[in-house]
Amino acid sequence: MSRLPIRVRLTVAFAAAMALVLAAAGLFVYVWVRADLDESVDDALAARAAAVVRTGDAAAGLAGDDEDGFALVIGRDRAGGARGPVEPVSGEREVAGIDGTTRVLVRGDVVVGQSLEDRDEVLAGLVAAFALGGPLAIALASLLGYALAGSAMRPVEAMRRRAAAGDEQLPLPAAHDEIRRLG
Repeated sequence: MSRLPIRVRLTVAFAAAMALVLAAAGLFVYVWVRADLDESVDDALAARAAAVVRTGDAAAGLAGDDEDGFALVIGRDRAGGARGPVEPVSGEREVAGIDGTTRVLVRGDVVVGQSLEDRDEVLAGLVAAFALGGPLAIALASLLGYALAGSAMRPVEAMRRRAAAGDEQLPLPAAHDEIRRLG
């Protein structure tokens, strides 16, 4: 690598740094979006469970399509209402008849479930977008980095040409920077 021109080495280092930043940003966005989607599912399940507890009727907690979710009342007291503790317990599992993994919420004698297939599709789309867009962004940023490195090295190249021609006075840039000190 040390035999490569400085401009190329800077571009490779910039591309590697950009890849790390994009990977970290992608992971952050994925985790954030997943948590937000999970919270939406949990809120919907809690509302559906509350409707079933309030009415005692499982139909009040149905998701719409039978493949998207379910609601059950698994025990009743003598008065016909749902009984048991109201502290919810939730988890994810495979449920026969429901597409994909299902988030299940148990609240007393009420069990409601929601397919996570839509959430999983959104997350897969997000991963695909980063998988396609990330390399493209790195390539574009690397081209810009290569051009910027070239413009930064232009005064050095001018000094090299003058020195090779045998001129005693090297061209110095106006800025009081490292290049001027080198000249």
